[in-house]
Amino acid sequence: FRSGGQYQCATTAAVLQLSRCLGLREEEAVQSVKSLKSWKQAIQNNQERVNVVFGTEGGRLRETTVIDREKTLNAINFAIKVAGENNGKLIDKHNLHQAIGLFRRVAMAAGLTGKNSPHSLRYAYAEDAAKFHGNTMSHKETLAMVSMDLGHADGRGRYISQVYYKNEQSE
Repeated sequence: FRSGGQYQCATTAAVLQLSRCLGLREEEAVQSVKSLKSWKQAIQNNQERVNVVFGTEGGRLRETTVIDREKTLNAINFAIKVAGENNGKLIDKHNLHQAIGLFRRVAMAAGLTGKNSPHSLRYAYAEDAAKFHGNTMSHKETLAMVSMDLGHADGRGRYISQVYYKNEQSE
């Protein structure tokens, strides 16, 4: 089944679930297999954030908040299972470029385009993160935290507000 639809659906589902739970970019999600065990351990140790190391913009380490521990742990366990069946990779291709290409093709074939594209999962994560942080922080602090959760600088709150929250006014 390696080249069949069932294989492609499972690998794509694993990448999509991780992206949704942790606000990962496409490349971060595809390469996340290298961090799954440390993320699982961090969540089991009740840490509020996990390190995103691989596939980040500029190769800069970032942390992201774990919003729903149970859902994230389930996504990580599923990804570990998928990787175990695919030579230790979420998407078993010769290189990262090919893996991302396959992920994109499968996502598009499944109708995940436009407002329902894989990138839209970062928007959904940003909304959840804003609610989560907003319980204990001011509006500006919340925007700064969401910005950092997504791998942007803390000073990008206005950008987050405009792009992720459809031109909501910053304080």
